Amino acid sequence: MVIVADSSALIALATCDALFVLDALSSRVRVPLAVAEEVSVRGKPQALRLRLYVEDKITPVRAPHSRKESGLGRGEIAAMALCEQVQADVLLVDDSRARNAAQQRNITVVGSLGLLVRAKEKGVVDRLAPFMDRLRRSDLYISEALIEDVLRQVGEQ
Repeated sequence: MVIVADSSALIALATCDALFVLDALSSRVRVPLAVAEEVSVRGKPQALRLRLYVEDKITPVRAPHSRKESGLGRGEIAAMALCEQVQADVLLVDDSRARNAAQQRNITVVGSLGLLVRAKEKGVVDRLAPFMDRLRRSDLYISEALIEDVLRQVGEQ
């Protein structure tokens, strides 16, 4: 499975120490340069860890990207273009506007929590609660209701 990753979901996975899940579920993880630059900005959460993680996953985007997609950043637009370019199986993205735009382009999307659910279903991880606890303690905003729904979905609540 080929996964193209956007910054929001990469930051969430790094924050809960779950980047290994990406590699366990995908034979190829790809990241456009724009996303690599976003996640490795000094002072951003998990910047050093993410710079090291993405350095061998950066893939040039040949298709020109346009900023006409309302409210989307450079990284999100590049990630969608890369998905189409490499015919990725899924775009890993948490931002709701980017998810909607990708779905309008017939790109399959999954968020960081959805990826963790897949990891549990495939036996990559035994429990999601420890990852959810790390996210709860972080500065990232993920609604408590969503975390509770995920835990309930996997039988941990």
